[in-house]
Amino acid sequence: MLFDPFELDTSVTPGQIRAALRQSDFTRAILMAVRLNEKKLLQEALESVPWDEIDVISSSLPELYVEKVLEFLASSFEVSCHLEFYLIWTQKLLMGHGQKLKSREAAAGSAVPSEEHPAALGRHLQTVRFTGGVGGQGGPAFRDKRYQRWRCLFPRYQ
Repeated sequence: MLFDPFELDTSVTPGQIRAALRQSDFTRAILMAVRLNEKKLLQEALESVPWDEIDVISSSLPELYVEKVLEFLASSFEVSCHLEFYLIWTQKLLMGHGQKLKSREAAAGSAVPSEEHPAALGRHLQTVRFTGGVGGQGGPAFRDKRYQRWRCLFPRYQ
């Protein structure tokens, strides 16, 4: 394991992140988790955000942090059992910050996750399709509902 913090200072600790989550200060918790660069803490912070607040929280993240969160989400698609939740996060982040990221990409190289990550989504979708869900759980309703949403978000990777 490599300790690779991002814009770290002494006020960023796992305890402070969890305290922010207890106070429902999700934006601050996500920012601190990104700064600490610990995947488990970022996962905990993202998964603590209620569905109906994802739009507000994602729009309040600074651009530089959006890239880091998108990288985390992209690396988690294939292994997470929270695929739909992470897809919603990805959609909200790209809808809110996509244009800025795209213009930065044109100026300085790739800022948005590479083409490899939608392929990971495809592999994850195959798991959902053929096993009835992640880990073999979920019936036809699970597959149909999530598959339809996935198709709407990523039609070219079916």
